Amino acid sequence: MANEGAIRILAKTYDENRRRLEDFAFFMVRDREAAKDIVSDSFETLCKKDDIKVETIIPYILTVIKNSCLNYRRDESRRAAIRDEIREKEGRMAEIYSSAIESTDPKALFCNDMMAILSEELSRLTEEERKIYMLTQENKTYKEISEILGIPYKRVWRISTSINNRLQKALSDYLAMILPLLIAKFIH
Repeated sequence: MANEGAIRILAKTYDENRRRLEDFAFFMVRDREAAKDIVSDSFETLCKKDDIKVETIIPYILTVIKNSCLNYRRDESRRAAIRDEIREKEGRMAEIYSSAIESTDPKALFCNDMMAILSEELSRLTEEERKIYMLTQENKTYKEISEILGIPYKRVWRISTSINNRLQKALSDYLAMILPLLIAKFIH
């Protein structure tokens, strides 16, 4: 740390030359706030040195400011290169996302998801439930199904209702999206 006398001389030099030194730094960095910071930081660095020669303070501070400006410009150049690289990567990612969106058929995705859920739910059915479900898909009435399987009509109705409720619950997210489309189709 500089002695008391050197610090007083540095403070006086700073007060007397601050504006010119900031202009000098601004000439190199082209940023007024950065120039002020560089000059201030340079004097702060000098205050921490213990071998300051008062007679060479101005040339020494000019050298410190010049080197700080060079470091600032290098850092700015690196930051600009990084920003450019990030923008380039973001641009490539945007192109990839756009291509993916353009090539995606939402109907197919929607249908595939629904079919997977439906298949999973149907795989959980018992043998009797599966038979009843398949016969309802063939447009058989509950009475016809009860006669074919030899079980009571109410049992067919109860099982069929249970299956429909389970499927409706499993597909509820999709049904909320499909319903407006179906309504619009039937209205037109």
